[in-house]
Amino acid sequence: MWKECKIIMLPTSEGVNALWWSGQSLYTKGPEDPSRGELNHLYITSDDKIEVGDWCIYTGRDLIFQIEAILDNHYVPVGFEILRLTPSKEKTCKIIATTHKSIINDGLRSDTKTLMKEIPESFKDIFVKGYNSGAAGNKVKVQYEGYGCDNGHYMKDAGWCVYPHCDKICSIPQLKSNSDNTIIVKLVKTRWTREEVVEKLIECCAEISCTDGKLLEKSPAELCDWIEENL
Repeated sequence: MWKECKIIMLPTSEGVNALWWSGQSLYTKGPEDPSRGELNHLYITSDDKIEVGDWCIYTGRDLIFQIEAILDNHYVPVGFEILRLTPSKEKTCKIIATTHKSIINDGLRSDTKTLMKEIPESFKDIFVKGYNSGAAGNKVKVQYEGYGCDNGHYMKDAGWCVYPHCDKICSIPQLKSNSDNTIIVKLVKTRWTREEVVEKLIECCAEISCTDGKLLEKSPAELCDWIEENL
């Protein structure tokens, strides 16, 4: 199952594993003197249920914090005495993966013994390329497993399936990860090049081949005409 999540980029003073914004372009690695630009970390957030010990982002102030307690309408962050802030639930989202090493290293939940997941290096390259070309928005798709009921229905919480005429029990989706603690994630693109669109169309019609942007052999006439007129 692929679940749509959000990706957020926030400035940081911690350079380990950070992206570098030069003022014009984004790079996976910064110069020896990163003060010429801005260091940033990536955070992937979801609507997964928030528990005590989770790391979250309060979007009202772009504040990253760890949950110490959960109230009716607010969360109490670790270090509340310093922050003097109780983020509202409606503006708080759970971080499920990040490039921020200190959060990954400190993210060992004592109650579940699970680490904060990490965004893979390969995805950082894809995100930077998409960001610089304008094709990357704020959405990604992340792979989950062990979800839903035997009839294929999806529910956010565990319990009896609420779909009509279904008497199965749904399990809670679990974030899928690799052996190196990285998640499986792909970018939701917002813009495509002509070559990418042609490539996708040809994938849908295996009998079509393409050379130098021209369709050859057994191309359906309607598809050829559409590509010539629109691309």
